[in-house]
Amino acid sequence: MTIMQTVSGRQINLVQPSPTVITIRDIAHHLALLNRFAGATALPYSVAQHSTVVAKIAEQVEDDPLIALQALLHDAPEYLTGDIITPMQEALGSGREQFKLVEFSILNTIHEALGVPMPGFKVSGTIRFADRKAFATEWRDLMAGRCPVDHGSPANFPIKPIPWHAAEEKFLKEFDRLSMMAGIRPPKIPPYDISRNDA
Repeated sequence: MTIMQTVSGRQINLVQPSPTVITIRDIAHHLALLNRFAGATALPYSVAQHSTVVAKIAEQVEDDPLIALQALLHDAPEYLTGDIITPMQEALGSGREQFKLVEFSILNTIHEALGVPMPGFKVSGTIRFADRKAFATEWRDLMAGRCPVDHGSPANFPIKPIPWHAAEEKFLKEFDRLSMMAGIRPPKIPPYDISRNDA
């Protein structure tokens, strides 16, 4: 079965995702509860917070709210796939290509659902640069030992992990701010009560 249920109760087919069931609230909540580096940081550090760091670096580099918004969403598929660390992806061998195809399909559908254009080749390079700089910064501030590969110099600001609910709120605020500055009007999603029990 390739159907997954989100925190809001929406059903998503991972192989054929539909933009009609994708919401920024689900994305933010799931990413806020996912730890980076498979939980190997000294304190919990979420993919949602990582995404805001990448967006901040991208905004510093290009001073373009659309590029920063695209950077904010660069790991958005992980709200459905989980954060599969790069060493594990490499261990999959030929299966990694299939995973990447599924991940790209989800990313493309997320952009369609939120009304955000997919980044082109040049912008994708900027986002990769920001992501690698974020990685180097995270390793400097949150991990033990030296960064295992050359990701360039860390950012000029420290990273301090924040609680998951604060990371979720920060992700949503950044999405709203950058969307407004970029002139994008994503669909309005009513809030939901994640404490409800329909069972």
